[in-house]
Amino acid sequence: MLILLLIAAATIEKAKPAPVVIPRPGSHLAVMGQCWGLRLMLVANAAALRQVNEPGIPALRYACGMTIQAIYLASASPRRSALLRQIFVPHQILIPDIDESRLADESPADYVVRLARAKAQRIWERLRPEERKPVLAADTTVALGDEIFGKPHDRAAGVTMLQRLSGRTHQVYTAVALCHAGGLEHALSCSEVRFRSLSVPECNAYWNSGEPQDKAGGYAVQGLAAAFITELKGSYSGVMGLPLAETALLLAPLGWSVGIAADESPVDASGATA
Repeated sequence: MLILLLIAAATIEKAKPAPVVIPRPGSHLAVMGQCWGLRLMLVANAAALRQVNEPGIPALRYACGMTIQAIYLASASPRRSALLRQIFVPHQILIPDIDESRLADESPADYVVRLARAKAQRIWERLRPEERKPVLAADTTVALGDEIFGKPHDRAAGVTMLQRLSGRTHQVYTAVALCHAGGLEHALSCSEVRFRSLSVPECNAYWNSGEPQDKAGGYAVQGLAAAFITELKGSYSGVMGLPLAETALLLAPLGWSVGIAADESPVDASGATA
């Protein structure tokens, strides 16, 4: 009888449900739960990204609680378009045609501000009144003091630029401008970037990668050139070509904001499920 009782007790013990673990705030499990919650929210937003460059979308409201009017991006840069998609801004791309020559005695900051404003205004004026939506434009330049480094036109220029920047701290200026029915506004980002010492063979190998050929200053912070950078003070997205903090402030009056998750799927301005 005693043996039977012991066997029954062991069976009951095995049948007990596993204890429920409630993670403490800030614990590893709690952080994992928050990360999965964020991933689910981003999945809900993913469908909206497919509409980013579709025409005829006046505004979108996303699962993260944002409503933003569609805009034009006055740039052929795929990096700027990608940065706008990163913050869920629906946009269409139009490419401005302006003279980008630097004026005499123009500072690097004044130079990029003037070009960004000119690009936005040029697209706005090119559109018929019924086609008009806010136009966002940007311009970026790399500077060493007052000397401006544009896009290298050949290997010699690209290698020379990198050798000039080697072991030194330079500035990256990016201006962003927004032209809309209420006027023309702009914001300026200035960052400092320091390169380690670069050898001539390294600079030539980097040119062979094809990466620097359409970049101001002859390098891309988000690419192979990240291996050259020992310090960056300022805006990483600004060095890429579109400072997102400044861009968000310009777009805020159009409805851009980071809200609390409110919807399970993106809807258009009329309320229909996208």
